[in-house]
Amino acid sequence: MLNACNSVSGRLAVVEDNGIVGWLYLTETAGRKPVADVWLYNRINAPAAKQVQSYRGSPPPAPTGFVTDAAIQTPGEGDSWLFQWSEDGESVALLRDGQAMAWLSADSKSGYTRLLLKDGPWGKQWDQELFDRLFADADSREAKS
Repeated sequence: MLNACNSVSGRLAVVEDNGIVGWLYLTETAGRKPVADVWLYNRINAPAAKQVQSYRGSPPPAPTGFVTDAAIQTPGEGDSWLFQWSEDGESVALLRDGQAMAWLSADSKSGYTRLLLKDGPWGKQWDQELFDRLFADADSREAKS
């Protein structure tokens, strides 16, 4: 699990990996309750949509039909992880080896990720234009590995 707190907003960004799936969360100001989330990757083959219900009680993997061929990820010890914050600390992106994988904003419950084929309960498809607007002037990066 990775996490970083933004000194401007007091929000916490958290990456959770339970061995089956990885998710990114953004918390309320000065708290631990998530206000936004987005699926990052599966560590297992994408299940059929009807099988997702069997993962109740834990964050669900994204099913076939929603994910790209790159959906299966196995983060390694050599990976470089960075949280990149917007200037106001209300949005955060997760970068893996220099490439933004996903991002969240406190004003939207669901975030954006590169590995989704379509919008759904796991998040929204990547929006490069919106990402560039939010993070173009952002200098606040925090390294995690």
